Amino acid sequence: MLQAQAQLAQSQANQVKTQLDADRETKLVASGVVTSAGATPRRRGIARQTPRVSITIRRTAHSRRRLGRSELRGFSDWKDGRPETELNFKFYRQATNKIVGISDEAAAFLRRFF
Repeated sequence: MLQAQAQLAQSQANQVKTQLDADRETKLVASGVVTSAGATPRRRGIARQTPRVSITIRRTAHSRRRLGRSELRGFSDWKDGRPETELNFKFYRQATNKIVGISDEAAAFLRRFF
């Protein structure tokens, strides 16, 4: 009985992973407010480390419209001054999983998705 439950759980986990793999594209999902932030301790024995932080966010809204890599891909003229181009650069041309500042124009553009 226990073995059957473990197999079922593994099967369900594989199905979830398959669904996640099928939708790998990074996209806008929510907006929120940072409620806490703190430095993550550095690891011993590693000379050069990127400073890291841990944040907690309170979700304030779900996105109503899709905004992902495929929607921003065409905005690649880095000198056009468009908010879409700024977001494309910050989301996809630089390293992911980071905290960045954005212009007022880019913030206003993002607000249209909530």
